[in-house]
Amino acid sequence: MGCWAADLQAVARHVGYERFVFFGYSFTGVFGPWLTRQLRTAKAVAAVASGGFPVLGDYRITLDDVETQARELEQDHAVLEQVQQRFDPLAARKFYRDIANLAPDALVDDAPCPIYCFWGDEDTDAVQMALSNEEYMKLTSSCFLFVAVEYADGVGDIGGVVGVTAEFVQDAPFLQLGEDAFASVA
Repeated sequence: MGCWAADLQAVARHVGYERFVFFGYSFTGVFGPWLTRQLRTAKAVAAVASGGFPVLGDYRITLDDVETQARELEQDHAVLEQVQQRFDPLAARKFYRDIANLAPDALVDDAPCPIYCFWGDEDTDAVQMALSNEEYMKLTSSCFLFVAVEYADGVGDIGGVVGVTAEFVQDAPFLQLGEDAFASVA
């Protein structure tokens, strides 16, 4: 899994960025906070915008859901074949298993950069499996910000979320970064 972090850092450097802001939703929503842990020493990740994944709480809850979905997917060979053309579901399952082995809250505890979290205000599929919106709101701090965006299905207005995220990252008072960190978000 560590090669994913090294590969992403190599791509960022190749296009001229030593530091960058990472935006992810669902699978890549968990990938962002994980990436900050992997690239901690290099300080490559300036901030993370993470949506559609419960970054706080016990990650085994999400693994249980992923394993159930995977078993269902394995029963439908036509759909499985389509999925395999886009990505490797076995690698994704391994990633979620690795995340599930982390201590609760480990993705945000001692985070080396700010993490901005968002999801649909009525999203009960992924995020609220771990904590309710009210519980997340109580946990907002200078290094972790929770925002419930008005859209019910968790992915309905992703374009609007990208815009809100870019505004937050650029205006966040606790981020003192050069303009280069925002080039890929704005």
